[in-house]
Amino acid sequence: MNTYHIPQTNSTPSIFFDRKSELLKIEGRSLSSDPDSFYQPLEVLINRHLEQQNSLQCTISLEYFNSSSVRCLLGLFKVMEQHALKGKHV
Repeated sequence: MNTYHIPQTNSTPSIFFDRKSELLKIEGRSLSSDPDSFYQPLEVLINRHLEQQNSLQCTISLEYFNSSSVRCLLGLFKVMEQHALKGKHV
């Protein structure tokens, strides 16, 4: 799978992840009542990508996010940080 796309809804942001261009964009609002199920597949994709590739450019533009989403976003950042500490360009 070269691209992963989830369209924006009223409670979840749009996610566009293109492995070929090594670009991840998260845009919109994140106020899902179950952010774990929304962000977990993305966390897995990011981890797999950085295990196989050397870089990832991430752009996050959220106009609003709730406290549950913060925890999940921090999880994404932690995965990226772990790979950056191993010399990956994030």
